[in-house]
Amino acid sequence: GNTDLAGMAAAIEVAFAERERPTLVIVRTTIGFGSPNKQDTAEAHGAPLGAGHAVAFALLGVELAVVVAIATLFSAFTTPLLATLFAGGVWIVGNLTRSLRDLGAESGVGFVRQLTSLMYGVLPDLASFNLSLEAAHGLPVAASDLWLPALYGSAYTAIVLVCAVSIFERRDFK
Repeated sequence: GNTDLAGMAAAIEVAFAERERPTLVIVRTTIGFGSPNKQDTAEAHGAPLGAGHAVAFALLGVELAVVVAIATLFSAFTTPLLATLFAGGVWIVGNLTRSLRDLGAESGVGFVRQLTSLMYGVLPDLASFNLSLEAAHGLPVAASDLWLPALYGSAYTAIVLVCAVSIFERRDFK
C-alpha cells in the first residue's frame, strides 16, 4: 500500500520478469494518505480551495516579486541571459538559505559559520514564502504566517529595486 515500498518494488520486478503475458500490479492505497484532515475522505480529490490555499498563493506572488526584483537588479549591469542565470541561481540558493545557515552553524570552522550567516542575511529567504505544505494538508495558518513574510518580501523587493535603479542611473549608454 502507501508505505510498503519494498513490496511494491518486488511486485514490479515480478511484473518485469514475466515475458509470456501481460502483468498488472495492483497497489491498494489510502485516499489522502498522510493528510490529517483529508485522509479517507472524498475531500482529498476535488475539494474546494480554502483560506490556506489563498494565503499560499498570495505568498507565491510575493516570492515572484522578490525574484523579479533580483532579475531586474542583475539586468541593470549585465546581459539578459546572464541576468536570467544569476536570478535563477539566487532562486535556487534562496530556497536553501535556511539549510545553508544550519549547515554553517554546525561547522567547526569559524569562517564557515560567519560566511553562511552573512549569506543567510544577504540572500532572500524564499522558503519563508512557502506554505504549500500547510495548504495541501489543510493545516491552520496564523495571520503572522502571511503578514511577516509579506512584509519581509516587500522590504527586500524595495531595497533590491532601489539598488537596481541606482546602478541603472549610473550606466553610460553611449
